[in-house]
Amino acid sequence: MSNDRREEVISLIYEAALDGARWGEALVGIADLTDSQQVLLQSYDADGVHTAGAAPLTDPYWSALWREQFAQPTQWRRRRMQFPTGQVYTFDDYIPREHLQVLPAYRDWWRPQGMGTQSLSVNVLKEGTAHAFLQVHKSVRKGFEREDREAFERLLDHVVRAVAIHRRLRLAELGPPSTAASPEGFVLVDRGARILLADDATRKRLEAAGLIAAAIGHDRIQSPDRRIERGLAPEGGAEPGGSFEYRNGDGTVLRITMIPVAGDRQAQSHWLPIDKPAALLHVARPGDDYRARIERLARQHALTPAEAAVAIEIARGDGRAAAAARLGIRETTVRSHLTAIFDKIDIHRQAELVRLVAGD
Repeated sequence: MSNDRREEVISLIYEAALDGARWGEALVGIADLTDSQQVLLQSYDADGVHTAGAAPLTDPYWSALWREQFAQPTQWRRRRMQFPTGQVYTFDDYIPREHLQVLPAYRDWWRPQGMGTQSLSVNVLKEGTAHAFLQVHKSVRKGFEREDREAFERLLDHVVRAVAIHRRLRLAELGPPSTAASPEGFVLVDRGARILLADDATRKRLEAAGLIAAAIGHDRIQSPDRRIERGLAPEGGAEPGGSFEYRNGDGTVLRITMIPVAGDRQAQSHWLPIDKPAALLHVARPGDDYRARIERLARQHALTPAEAAVAIEIARGDGRAAAAARLGIRETTVRSHLTAIFDKIDIHRQAELVRLVAGD
């Protein structure tokens, strides 16, 4: 699957965070990237009772049958809630195969649709009494290839963020604005650059960079070169959006990426009744991408953060001594970490490690 298609699906995921009507498109994109027959985004309450969800590839008949007969809580659903947010799991991780295959829901709902026991699941929200998970499925006699799982894992951070944004926007609609906050690193703004939602840490970064001006009712983004404002309200037929860099007061650099909200979809939104968002700004500091890469590599291959950092530095190809110098550790420590990495990933040559990291 091309990188262009993956970037398109990621954009759909964030657009769905701001416009709930687009979750169906985003889910179809996820199924496409993972070569899945079925994809579900479901939410449950603390008792494991199904409360809402989206399954765009499911025939309406089967969706109605599920709500009528199989939406009651089960011990297996409660077990699924125990997995940490962002961790991939399968049926085999929480229900024995022989128990799954005798469940009425499996016998009378799952199998008649041609679905097998191959699935990838991830909890994308565990907050208060709320629980939501994303799940993709293969048909009978098909399994997930390595590239399918990798494609799924590459989307997870984006889905978790998008679901959190969606939930907070719903809370903002139902309660006072002061009770809602956006996930760290994201700022929601309207067409006039007014800040609708922002977490405290990100707001402070923007203030330190001189990018926030006080305004009546809302603080406002104000960039010295007006690039952000022009990205929000472009002139002369230019496309909205863009990526911008600004130097902070301490000399560090902030990288701001703008994700526009489609205007026609925005007008149809029924859960943002007052303030109309124009864009989602992602605010990153130097090193954020590097840290995220370490976390992703550690999660995918069961490495410690220190081992993942060594793997990334070794993949640069200039030797253990240079890697040790960049990490501020001894070369013998690098050697020890490499031994552990090779054992965990079951590889035998440094060239194999370089290829693995390069594909991350």
